Amino acid sequence: MKKLILLVVIAAFVLAPAVRADITYAIDSSRTSLNGQSDGSDPLVDTVKSDGSKLTSRSDAKAAKSWIEFDISGLDVGSLTSAQLRVTLHSDKTSTCLVSAVNDDVTSGIVALDGSVTWNTAPGNITSADGINPDNGSFTVDDLQDNLDPALTTLIGTVDYSYGGVAGDQFVLDVLSILQADTDGIVLFALHGAGGETNFSTHDHSNGEEYWPALITVPEPATMLLLGLGSLIAIRRKR
Repeated sequence: MKKLILLVVIAAFVLAPAVRADITYAIDSSRTSLNGQSDGSDPLVDTVKSDGSKLTSRSDAKAAKSWIEFDISGLDVGSLTSAQLRVTLHSDKTSTCLVSAVNDDVTSGIVALDGSVTWNTAPGNITSADGINPDNGSFTVDDLQDNLDPALTTLIGTVDYSYGGVAGDQFVLDVLSILQADTDGIVLFALHGAGGETNFSTHDHSNGEEYWPALITVPEPATMLLLGLGSLIAIRRKR
């Protein structure tokens, strides 16, 4: 009987494939800045910057926010048990940064981030005509510089590198619910609200895949192990 139990356990582990994590890299990313000054001396510079390796987040009169885009049309989202967004520091920094997702109904299909999306056209952002005050009076100046429109976006969490982050440090946040809510195969995330200027890595960072923003997903585990354990329980009960 002991040999039979041992064989059942061994068979369960051999037949059950190992749980694997799949990686989907971002297809595009860019940063945009709000170069206003509180005294009005510097007019709005409604820019987008997709060159270089930096995705900047900054919260002051020269605020910056960045967007990251993924194509998940090839993922079987319904089978996932875990999905995490991974971002990587481009340079050393000590602070924190907010991460949000653009709601699925705000855009449809791929958004051209490379050179055409500015502060005032970036999906989910709070707009400003003068670079100093939000167009929507229900928002404060702090909202303009730090946050996104909560009616158009969903706050995911905070990236914390207050310990003294260095280039190459990676951070992950749970985004399973965001992927499950998607209907067009494209998801957008935003980096914003960093205390002090923080630079994360772009989708085409020169240091390679380890630096690129990524979705790390885990599909449902195989059922063979559970079946094997069920058999083991049945044998024990018979004894």
